[in-house]
Parts: sequence; C-alpha cells; structure tokens
Amino acid sequence: MFAAKDGGTLKVNNSLPLSSTAVSGKGFTLAYSEGAGSTVTLNQGVTGEVIGSDAVLYYAKNSGNVTVTEAAVAQPSTVVNSSGVTVITDSSIGTPKVTISGNNGVGFYATNGGQIVAENSFMKLSDGLVGAYSDGSTSNINLKNSIFRL
Repeated sequence: MFAAKDGGTLKVNNSLPLSSTAVSGKGFTLAYSEGAGSTVTLNQGVTGEVIGSDAVLYYAKNSGNVTVTEAAVAQPSTVVNSSGVTVITDSSIGTPKVTISGNNGVGFYATNGGQIVAENSFMKLSDGLVGAYSDGSTSNINLKNSIFRL
C-alpha cells in the first residue's frame, strides 16, 4: 500500500483506517521500505483488519526504515508465576488496533539491515501467524510497550 525505495521517503500524518471492512488479498503489504535512506512513516498509526495469505503488515529490507507512531497502549496487569514466566492477569486487555489473519503472514518483518520502530502497537494475530521476524544480525524491530494478542 505504501512503499519507499532507494532513498525515497513517504510520510502519512493522519491516522490510517484500513476500511470499515477487512482489507484482503494474497501477499498484501501495508508499509514497505527498501534501501539505505528509504523511510515509510505512519505518524498516527493504523487501525483495521487484514485478511490474506502471505500478508506482511510492516516490511523493512536492505537497510530500509519503517516507523509507526501510535498513542500509548494500556498495559495489562501481570504477575510472575512459580516457573518465572510473566503472565497477564487481566481478563480484558482492550481492542487491538490491527487484526491480521491468513496463512504464512507476518506482522513485522525486518531483513538484511531493515529497521522497524513501532512502539505502543496492539496487534491481534490468528491462523498461526508470526508477530515479529527479524532476519540477520543488522536487522532490528523495536516494539517497546507493544502487545500481541493471539
């Protein structure tokens, strides 16, 4: 949907509702950035639903950058159980901003030096999707204060 390549810059300054119904299609990508200096910025975040196999919401490749700025997401209450695992204790953690479903999909994908910053994201995943996939030692995904709901 939005792409920047070989040093290009694309910026969306308003909140981006995908639609009142789901966006669907095989291989759908919301934001794609490839190459050094390439940047896609979504300043007010995204809301909606994506349905389709092989979908990637945010994809940064070959030193490309994707930045998604979201308002703060309410953090759920947690406890550490006897096994040392942190467990969410809230029965309701609110409504995800983005829902993604379909075989072989990925929420956030950075490869070959790609950089993604998406603090305060709240994403619901279904159908065995991968939430975040960072491929390669120079790739990075920053999801500080984010929530994945399965």
